[in-house]
Amino acid sequence: MTHQGTVSTDRSLLRYTIGGSSPPMVVIGSAIYYPRTFMGDIRQQLQLIFIDHRGFAQATSPQPDTGTISMDVLIEDMEPVRQTLGIE
Repeated sequence: MTHQGTVSTDRSLLRYTIGGSSPPMVVIGSAIYYPRTFMGDIRQQLQLIFIDHRGFAQATSPQPDTGTISMDVLIEDMEPVRQTLGIE
């Protein structure tokens, strides 16, 4: 069974899609495209949590130039999603 939702951050609406069994594994990128690329037995071995990053998300405020977005910024964006979903 697949569960989908959206988490609102100060800059974006980040979609997520969850499917599979435990233990959890977070895949950051596109919550729509990436689930199509993980096929087969992996979904029976892991609970896959696909989360949009701001490049795929709907903006809720002006976005910085994409050249200024670092890995640290993307990880910081994931914190509200992690908290909402209860991911440790």
